[in-house]
Amino acid sequence: MKPRLTRSVDATVVNRVRHFCLVAAVCAAALSAITPVHADDVRTLTWTKLMPPGWMPKPIDYKRYFKELSKGGDPAVAQEEDAPVVLSLNKQHVRLVGFMVISAWDTDPISDVFLVPYFGACIHVPPPPSNQMVLIHLDKPMKVEDVWNLGAVWVTGILHTDGAKTDVAAAGYSMKAEQLEPYNEDAHKDSDWYDARP
Repeated sequence: MKPRLTRSVDATVVNRVRHFCLVAAVCAAALSAITPVHADDVRTLTWTKLMPPGWMPKPIDYKRYFKELSKGGDPAVAQEEDAPVVLSLNKQHVRLVGFMVISAWDTDPISDVFLVPYFGACIHVPPPPSNQMVLIHLDKPMKVEDVWNLGAVWVTGILHTDGAKTDVAAAGYSMKAEQLEPYNEDAHKDSDWYDARP
């Protein structure tokens, strides 16, 4: 014979279940509103996204580049300095991976560096087009030696389409670095950040 529950016990159980469901629903709604910054606010860009659709870089004038190097001139003459930028990216909160190179020859430590899509840009080979360079401002200056020793890094910050020109090269974009993180190649092996090499 099954035990009989009194009406008062049934009402208490029902009320407790209702209360539990209400609390669970409120907690679920609160948790769903808490989203990591990277997921909502930061847009991960690849270098191809910094180029307007259909735009292609001009061929690099290596003859002019090596001529300038041989006479101690400005190797940046071989750069496409007026490459168009994507204006819709202005003031976007973004994350971009690349290599850092110095933005001035005679400054150490240095507060501004270039972020470029491949290793050796501006130093061993001519600078990439200006829309493939981002001038990064660092709150804490870095020794030039440390810049050279860095591998690929993720840089997070607000991207601006008002670039700048230094004695090394011209950048179509600029950004104040909020965060620097080492690039984990294994974790991002499907990324196409390196495909923009001209």
